[in-house]
Amino acid sequence: MLVINILGPLLIIAFGATFIGFGVGQIRGRRRFEREAVRTQGVIAEFRRESRRKGGRLLFPVIAYQDDEGQEHRAEVRVGRSGLLNQYQEGQSVEILYSPTDPTRIAIEGDAAGTVLATIFMVFGGGAILVGLLWTGIVALTVFLSSSA
Repeated sequence: MLVINILGPLLIIAFGATFIGFGVGQIRGRRRFEREAVRTQGVIAEFRRESRRKGGRLLFPVIAYQDDEGQEHRAEVRVGRSGLLNQYQEGQSVEILYSPTDPTRIAIEGDAAGTVLATIFMVFGGGAILVGLLWTGIVALTVFLSSSA
């Protein structure tokens, strides 16, 4: 009986741990990318628009830039979001980071969109773990009280 009662909270704890692991992995990947990336100036060539089901849309900036060897590239920022037109304009010069081993992997310097999303995942995961632990405590207390009665 205890195993059945405790299975739900353990699944919620595992779910929360998975979300925290995803968030931590995203932040560590971003930091590793920032350490290895090369900084340069780029120009926002265009925005790729992606429609969402609820009528909104995400914007993904496409950046034109030259690498350290003078070769020209166009690459899309991988994290899109709405409201970018308020922050950036086509033709605007921006400082970017790019991977020297994969010039299509870029990020706008100082843009924390991916970090914010990872933080939301970690907070949600922490909340799920807290709920799971509280539920586990309630189950354990209920079993203890029913066995001593």
